[in-house]
Amino acid sequence: MSDIKWLPDGQKMFDKLMSAVPDAMRDAIRPKLEQMLAGKVAGQPVSADLVKKFVSEDLPEPQRSALMAALGMKPAGGAAPAAPAAPANWQDKAHNVLEVLSELNLGPQSAVFIDDSPAERARVRESLPEVLVPEWPRDPAHSPAALLGLTCFETPSLSAEDLARTALYLSESRRAELKRAVGSTEEWLKGLAVRVQVEALRPANLQRAAQLLNKTNQMNLSTRRMSEAELMAWVEPEHRRLWTFRVSDRFGDAGLTGIVSLEVQDRKAQVVDFVLSCRVMGRRIEEAMLFTAIRHAPAAEGLYARYRPTPKNAPCLDFFRSLTPWFQQQGELFIRDAGHPFPLPEHIELVQSPE
Repeated sequence: MSDIKWLPDGQKMFDKLMSAVPDAMRDAIRPKLEQMLAGKVAGQPVSADLVKKFVSEDLPEPQRSALMAALGMKPAGGAAPAAPAAPANWQDKAHNVLEVLSELNLGPQSAVFIDDSPAERARVRESLPEVLVPEWPRDPAHSPAALLGLTCFETPSLSAEDLARTALYLSESRRAELKRAVGSTEEWLKGLAVRVQVEALRPANLQRAAQLLNKTNQMNLSTRRMSEAELMAWVEPEHRRLWTFRVSDRFGDAGLTGIVSLEVQDRKAQVVDFVLSCRVMGRRIEEAMLFTAIRHAPAAEGLYARYRPTPKNAPCLDFFRSLTPWFQQQGELFIRDAGHPFPLPEHIELVQSPE
């Protein structure tokens, strides 16, 4: 039992919250929520309003929505933000899942498919093995409890990008609409008005940088996994540098979505980390990142990147293979050819923050 100082109305509100959870799950869920609440209130007496604030502001989705519904609460503004429209048709649901993921620029490993039909769940599991398909009750009355029981939406920490995820998905949907409306990819990129802000690693962006390093699989050159402390310690020596990249355009701010790190030894510069979130791939952000790395290694006698293959990072290999004549491949190495100046894409505004 957590050391929480309950006010009478706060205890009553929390008990109401727990009454919405089935008996079989209550013993497991209650101490977890109490621990989270205790950490939030930091010893102050807990009122009913504090319980509501905790539910609406500090819990991740979809648990937040399920518990808000149990307390009769409405989202701010009276309604939840509209999500990109899901296909309403008679097509195969696995096909529809891929269509939605394509519109949002997400991979199948980012999706959870919920359906009360065992046949539909089996179909999506077979067709899209990377999509998480949990078992689901037939009775809709048990759906809130099933949502609360899912652990896939839990995260040890929340970055600004996590909290803005719904808005990010909505802006991605609007980009897809523009792409369908214009005549070519080049016109689409020009119409986006892409802005890339470059910033050295520092305490203010460390949490998100470490999260991106550890979660990104596709556009990831070396797939290193490091804690926040390990990452900050790695960049302390003068011969190592790491930059973060924040991407925005006319439709919104995608947040910190890229990382590049350099290590200089014997006057040769190695691109150690080259990481980009899949949700901004396809806008030539990769080239702006590499342009930055090249620009910050002018004193080096050579620059190269070493690709370390994993089952999921083939898109990174494809990108570096596309860089001829600026880079030449030698096995897993991609070596910079200084005889060909590396261009910054014309549609990108690159902004360097003071270090």
